[in-house]
Amino acid sequence: MSWGKKIVRKKERGRGGEQMNGCSLSTFCGKEVEWDQARAEDATVSGVFAPLINNAAFVDKLVLGISGKLLKRLPNTINKTANPAIGGPGRPYARSMHGIYTPTGNPFEVKYGINPTYRNLFDAKLAVRSERAPLSYQEVMEIVRSLFRKRTRSVLNGVEFTSDVSVPLRFFENHILTRARSVRTLEDDRGRQTLYAGAPGGRWMLRIYQKTKMTTRVEFVLRHSFLVKAGINDLADLATLREVSWNRLAGFPAVCQRVLENLVAGRATGKQLQLILGWPSRRPTGILLNVLREYGLPGDQILRPSAVGQMLERMQKSFTWANEGAETSTQ
Repeated sequence: MSWGKKIVRKKERGRGGEQMNGCSLSTFCGKEVEWDQARAEDATVSGVFAPLINNAAFVDKLVLGISGKLLKRLPNTINKTANPAIGGPGRPYARSMHGIYTPTGNPFEVKYGINPTYRNLFDAKLAVRSERAPLSYQEVMEIVRSLFRKRTRSVLNGVEFTSDVSVPLRFFENHILTRARSVRTLEDDRGRQTLYAGAPGGRWMLRIYQKTKMTTRVEFVLRHSFLVKAGINDLADLATLREVSWNRLAGFPAVCQRVLENLVAGRATGKQLQLILGWPSRRPTGILLNVLREYGLPGDQILRPSAVGQMLERMQKSFTWANEGAETSTQ
């Protein structure tokens, strides 16, 4: 795995701190990070769930390819809000049905009406979002049954595996180490920043951005090829995401100051030594590893699990994708 990635900052239309109330961050090993749950933000933004912040991961968006026909009459659990025409040259589908699954309040979109110039398209593409409640297996199955005829077959096209944390975006910019070739921070016209690791068209991409004033969203965007390779072939298999080794893709380790001091002793002096020893508190870890490599030093020795990384692992293990997720609503 290649660890020395340079973070590129750009201004671009995209998704949108520093020290936040309720968390004390340390870049050094051997120090505790305290999470003040009492100060965790009362979630008032659609799609943010206060009980899950710092506690559990969830599916923010799920996309299914559907082989089957839409029902002509929809049950009262489906509130159809719009059905505009979206077809035309270069457009794979003719219409886009928007609606709400009333038992949870979560929105969905169905694209259907195949453009005959395209080959190997599904009859429809269904996208569902966690807006009023975290998505669950039961809910998505009910939406499919409510929209399509019997004997419909579905294939997972994409999943957004999401963790909301009360940790500043700057922490992730400074600590990210990833095998992705591209790491960049984009800023939109309103000053909202998003950290990306991976290519938009790749098997996976990591996206980290400030969801609310107090909450940062850490989101793995997983596409069909990644899911198949991970052995995730249908909705029931999504629980397997609890066991995926995300650290093989991207991690956020801490720097052990004591080991760093011992490593550079006698190899750097004066201002160069001061620069290296003061690095972990204010600059990206990936660049520090490159600096140490130029000195012929094994930088990986200074890395230790961070409190934030360990929290993300606990949230992964608590991933909600069953009955327990369906009852957690937006506050």
